[in-house]
Amino acid sequence: MAMRRVFAVALLGSLAGCSAGNVALPPPNSSGATSRATSSYAVVYNFRGSPSDGNVPMQSLVSDGSGSLYGITAFGGGSVQTCNGGCGTFFGFDPSSHRETVLYSFGATRHDKQLYPNFILFHDGSFYGTTLNGRKNDSGTVFKITPPASESGTWSESTLYHFRGAPRDGSYPGQIIIDASGTIYGAAAAGGPSHKCNLGCGNVFMLKPPAKNGEWRETVLHEFEGAPDGAGPNSLTFAPNGTLYGETNGGGPSSACGSHKGCGTVFALSRSRHGSRWALSIVHAFRTSKGPKNDGEFPNGGLTVASNGALYGVTAYGGPATHCYVRGYDWSGCGTFFLLKPAASGDRTRWTESILYLFKGAPADARGPDSLAFEGRGFYGTSAFGGQGYCNRYWGCGTLFHLSPPGRDSHWSETMVHSFSGGTSDGHDPSGPVIAAGKDFYGITMYGGAYCQFGCGTIYELRP
Repeated sequence: MAMRRVFAVALLGSLAGCSAGNVALPPPNSSGATSRATSSYAVVYNFRGSPSDGNVPMQSLVSDGSGSLYGITAFGGGSVQTCNGGCGTFFGFDPSSHRETVLYSFGATRHDKQLYPNFILFHDGSFYGTTLNGRKNDSGTVFKITPPASESGTWSESTLYHFRGAPRDGSYPGQIIIDASGTIYGAAAAGGPSHKCNLGCGNVFMLKPPAKNGEWRETVLHEFEGAPDGAGPNSLTFAPNGTLYGETNGGGPSSACGSHKGCGTVFALSRSRHGSRWALSIVHAFRTSKGPKNDGEFPNGGLTVASNGALYGVTAYGGPATHCYVRGYDWSGCGTFFLLKPAASGDRTRWTESILYLFKGAPADARGPDSLAFEGRGFYGTSAFGGQGYCNRYWGCGTLFHLSPPGRDSHWSETMVHSFSGGTSDGHDPSGPVIAAGKDFYGITMYGGAYCQFGCGTIYELRP
């Protein structure tokens, strides 16, 4: 099982996909068919691991707007004495030359107590991200990486906030977003006062920047309790009206997913009229009596907000129980692509879910979709399993797919853009959505490639 799957089980999920923002999409319909792609795919970089390079790239690449791409690895770098295999790296990648450069190694000094970065974004000239461990409580941090002032300078890193863990604070932060004022919003997969989850059910937090040289100040916007609101929040996105939408990997009122005590939820956080308080409402709880047939389980790919206020997303499981059934587990199905639509009256407490596509699993389709990114009139996404490869107990090495809106047949359709094969010639377990760089797209795989026992991971290029 890939590393981020281990985190998802142990922490009820801390990894998330990226939001495509406010987009215009055509109306929904029912599940459709799978087809093959004719896109050009190539591995353009193989990670090498410690001490000179990173190992296990996480999430997705990010752009600085000038054509350069950046990313993080969970392991590797020059900190092998601090962490077994290195504490992780921050790297740059030049699409034109396919050259990768390690710009910063986490844990490289005795003062750097941040370990295992798992998210990165670019904002206002700098990079912000989170680590799963770090500081004395090992509950994770939010950090900032600043580029050098001159070409001969070095990149610098600073800790903005370190989490204290249960019961007073969150732990294991995942994705963060930043608004125009520089305020950071994020989801911590665990921590908090609730005893309904082994490590706490997590929270949504806000970090206010200091006026000058003071400390960043945290405000907890909501502490999850498992049922009925959810557990393990993993992704956030803002709607144009200021509402904050997110997902939880588990929890909720459903009893269909056994030991996870719920199949996950989609939630909304809205400010009070004066902006001092936030109120949470459940947009949808998966696998409840009010849900549709073949409803999804465990949403984890991030949400896209359409121009009409609708929400698009994927679930890692769900769909027909006969597909991708795993004996001995309370959940089943290969995953779903869903739409949540608010009531026509504008009542944001009433939503309707539609299943747009049901994934079918190996060898012809994806299994366990875990990221989604809007592109053109459809979506690119990745899946942990599925495809024609023989990784992960023959469940497949993962896929890169494209979801196209209804055409003449009035159904959403899926195209298998690439089926990962693993080994030394290809990656496996793609992480995060693809990112555009000019006319080409770039993505990463956590494993596979020419180096390390199971592959240190790869960067791939897609030419649609």
